[in-house]
Amino acid sequence: MISVRFSLIFKPDLIDRVPLGIVNIHPGPLPGYRGLFAPFWQILHGEEELGCTLHVIDPGIDTGDVIGIARLPHRPDRSLIWHAAQLYPAGIALLDPVLDAARQGQAARGSRQDDSDSRYFRMPGSEEFAAFREAGHQMVNSRDYVELLGAFVPSVRDPERKAAP
Repeated sequence: MISVRFSLIFKPDLIDRVPLGIVNIHPGPLPGYRGLFAPFWQILHGEEELGCTLHVIDPGIDTGDVIGIARLPHRPDRSLIWHAAQLYPAGIALLDPVLDAARQGQAARGSRQDDSDSRYFRMPGSEEFAAFREAGHQMVNSRDYVELLGAFVPSVRDPERKAAP
């Protein structure tokens, strides 16, 4: 089972029912950015690169073995939503060894996380959002919104193109 953009915690009885295990694409580098809204926290903390982790789900929160971490440069001219949209495809690109193992009836394998560098983040509050804005970061801007929307609605990207009937 593959989990992408699923913000709920899997209960242990469900984890145990999946014979080859569950892998998750988490939009932050583990173990340093466990928890919620990892792209926000990475940008707020001034990271030069943002990470996206493919990891095995275990009973903890973002504590399972790490299969891989994709990294993307932080682009200060782009918004948070643009960065988040780039992180998930980077994480999905890490799935090849998991799918190869599954085809052979094997569970995904990764490396145990080093808990000495672990941090857990909650959803940001008004103070954190204010600090984000004060640092000059944007949650979304019109350029990124149009670009991302254009991936789903071609007429947004190319106004001369007519929508299908």
